[in-house]
Amino acid sequence: MSSLNESKTASASFNLVDKLSGALWGFFIADSLSMPADWFYNPDNIIKVFGPNGITGYIDCPPTHVEAFMAGSQYNPAEISTPNYRPADILHQHSKYYNIHNSEYDGRSFKQSNVAENDSHGNAFATASDSRPHYHVGLKAGENTLQGEIIRLFLKTSVENNGYNQNQWLKSFTNYMLSAREDCVDPYIEIAIRKYFENYSRGLPLYSCAVRQRDTWSTGNCCAMASTIITSLLYPHFLQRGIARVFEHQALLYRSEQAMVYGTVLIPLIHRFIHSESPSLQYYFDSLLTVCESIYSAKLSGPELSAKYREYKGPDNIPKDETWQLHNQLREEAIRKEIETFLNSKDSIRDVEVLPGRYDTACYIEQGIPGIIYLALKYNFNLEAALLANANVGGDTTGRGAILGLIIGSAIGKSNIPEHLIRGLKNCERLNREISEFVELAVKGGLKD
Repeated sequence: MSSLNESKTASASFNLVDKLSGALWGFFIADSLSMPADWFYNPDNIIKVFGPNGITGYIDCPPTHVEAFMAGSQYNPAEISTPNYRPADILHQHSKYYNIHNSEYDGRSFKQSNVAENDSHGNAFATASDSRPHYHVGLKAGENTLQGEIIRLFLKTSVENNGYNQNQWLKSFTNYMLSAREDCVDPYIEIAIRKYFENYSRGLPLYSCAVRQRDTWSTGNCCAMASTIITSLLYPHFLQRGIARVFEHQALLYRSEQAMVYGTVLIPLIHRFIHSESPSLQYYFDSLLTVCESIYSAKLSGPELSAKYREYKGPDNIPKDETWQLHNQLREEAIRKEIETFLNSKDSIRDVEVLPGRYDTACYIEQGIPGIIYLALKYNFNLEAALLANANVGGDTTGRGAILGLIIGSAIGKSNIPEHLIRGLKNCERLNREISEFVELAVKGGLKD
């Protein structure tokens, strides 16, 4: 088992600033590196689009995506005649991609065509395969998705308010989404955020706009998990306080039981990583493997879950109680033995035999976390190798990659992240300032919240 770079670790990588910075850089690098392959559920399509080696670095997002169903996605804000109505245009120039049930959008929203074709989850496509826009169409190499930009907003809002401020965060987030967002051309807005603004348009208080996971299952997604981890990083000296803030914060946009449950395991692990001064990767490997004794995977495998979705012609057609059971029924044995079996066969088993062969590559936390852990361990905390592998298995590459980047980055620190990964981000200079200011605030402690 190799060690971290001794020449670098001697001066910087053991300290808290380096580790916190590494976690955040890991997040932004993962988000940008993996966005071109986002939601290709068939890994063979990644090879067809990006070449025999798949994703090998930062690249522009392709304009179309044979598996994408963003075109025709629903957004249903209230009509202007609704009591307590508030304007809620969060789509702006991207309204042409969405099916909007609101007269204010007449002439601007998506025009559906008849296509007798379904995706791997049974959802009906709304456009022909050669004209489906990519979820992140318009993003260039090194740019971040909307989720990445929302995390940047969280960092800046925390610094401006000298700590976590729930009311100020909600105002900042809401105002940002209602603005033209000229700094981010990403057209894709996930379901949980669209649902938030549907409730906002009906006059609900900001802290009551988020939807429950029981009602909208995809609320329990890897992006929700990543946001909880990042919130906890504000409190490196006060883990319990950080977890309390995490539970409070994640309910503002994602009322997700899964994010809370898996957060109670992964957040303490990441906080151990940011405080560790061990130069040995073996320490981080062993620590992550040990955590597998407290994590249980979904009872249904990835292929079984996808088959169930196809049976119902899409997950939205499954009764809510049955959906809850599909995602909450776990295996009786923790994942450690299964992960070790995969690792012992790593020379003969391909990543796609684990993801999506065993664990589904959709956005669901209970399926994603075991796969994330497998990639971190298989690639021995090599950030670039693990993130590229994550991109090339497809599915929710950005959400899953975000957590993977946070875990590995918190272990190796910024000083052990290859410089080209940092410099390859389009906004690296501004990110450097925003990350540095956030980390400085976190390290000094005594936050106002």
